[in-house]
Amino acid sequence: MRRILVIDDDVLIIENVKEVLELEGYDVQSAKNGKRGIQVATDFAPELILCDVSMPIMNGYEVLKFVREQSSLRLIPFIFLTARISREDMRLGMNLGADDYLTKPFSISELLDMVASRLQHYDVRLAAHKERLETMRDNIIHSLPHELRTPLTAISGYANLLAEDAHILSPVEVKTMADSIVAGSNRLYALIENYLLFSQLELLLNDEEKVLTLRDIEPIDNTNLIILDTTHRLKLLYLNRNHIVLNLQEGRPRIEYDNFTYILKELLTNAHKFSRKQTTITLETLVDMMVGYTVRITSIGIGLDDEEIHHIDSYIQFDRKKHEIQGLGLGLAIVQRILRIYDGTMKITSTPTDKPDDYKTTVTVNLPI
Repeated sequence: MRRILVIDDDVLIIENVKEVLELEGYDVQSAKNGKRGIQVATDFAPELILCDVSMPIMNGYEVLKFVREQSSLRLIPFIFLTARISREDMRLGMNLGADDYLTKPFSISELLDMVASRLQHYDVRLAAHKERLETMRDNIIHSLPHELRTPLTAISGYANLLAEDAHILSPVEVKTMADSIVAGSNRLYALIENYLLFSQLELLLNDEEKVLTLRDIEPIDNTNLIILDTTHRLKLLYLNRNHIVLNLQEGRPRIEYDNFTYILKELLTNAHKFSRKQTTITLETLVDMMVGYTVRITSIGIGLDDEEIHHIDSYIQFDRKKHEIQGLGLGLAIVQRILRIYDGTMKITSTPTDKPDDYKTTVTVNLPI
């Protein structure tokens, strides 16, 4: 039986809706106010929520906001039952994540059609969510051993050469091998650190209480200084491989300093790695009270196709034959999870340019302020 929760302070509406749905074979629970509704939702784990907007104690918008903040509930379709249907009301509900509105008074056929339609959409969304989790698991299982072995093989090989042939190697050869060992060690260390961070974020995202606490932190200051410092460090690392143009507005996003720095470093690193040499990378920040704090990074070079963009959240190592660069995949998956913790978003677009095989790739990150 499909589970449906009805939340409304009008007892007559609850009784009528419940009777209609139960006659259709649904398992229905109800609540007379928003506060009781979220308690029932947590225990009952419904597959669909029908909720009034104007209620005492806790209104429908507050219920919806709570539902969308819980990892165990956020995918559940949410339909407002309301006589209030102004454009402003609808925009507010949709911005919070409402799936639909059913205007009072409504007919039995309207109710049943909408319930059936939203449950069907829920099944599709749930299947897609499970597919992403399965894809992520498979990608990690297949890619991680290779990612670990590659630097370890280089470290082991050069170390053995130094141990066996130290007496006949020139100082230049020793230096070359030692540099390769250091590079492999750094790569292996970075991979292990990223994997540990990825695992910690996965655990954290399942703890709604901790996530809500993190979202209430004080916003960080001096974002422009952080960007300038990160940009300068990466220019030195990549030996001024690309020209970087900055167009910055000072903002105060709600995110921890270390996580903000990680996002910048990861996105700028990918922009350097996958752009053509001596091309321009543009980084701009915008502050808007409605949209929040926006970071936009644009580069020209190797692009991503729609399939690769779609699977970023699943930790996928992109086509090595096309990219011939190690490491893309886990870092972007970590960025996605950091943004999810702070209720932020990331969007990637990649479109062809006039030059063959060149793409203009833009990564846009939004954070609350």
